Amino acid sequence: MFKAVHKQKLKEIQEILNNPRSSFIDFNSQNSYGETILHVAARTENEEIIRLCLKLGADPFMKNRKGKIAIELSRKPNIRTLLKQGKI
Repeated sequence: MFKAVHKQKLKEIQEILNNPRSSFIDFNSQNSYGETILHVAARTENEEIIRLCLKLGADPFMKNRKGKIAIELSRKPNIRTLLKQGKI
């Protein structure tokens, strides 16, 4: 899932989420950098993926190993506003 989000492959993400096993995906699990799927999505600044992550329970206030939350990884004002709200 991290790889699909990083490469912004929305179709692949949707296929993963349409799988019955997708209910087991923890959107707040962290990779080796302490980043969640939402951190990766924020860095790519893909609003559609960020909205999807938030809708599925991603916590916008989780910190990575460097102590940064997702909003701190984006420069776009609309993305930052979306993440500041913390929900869709």
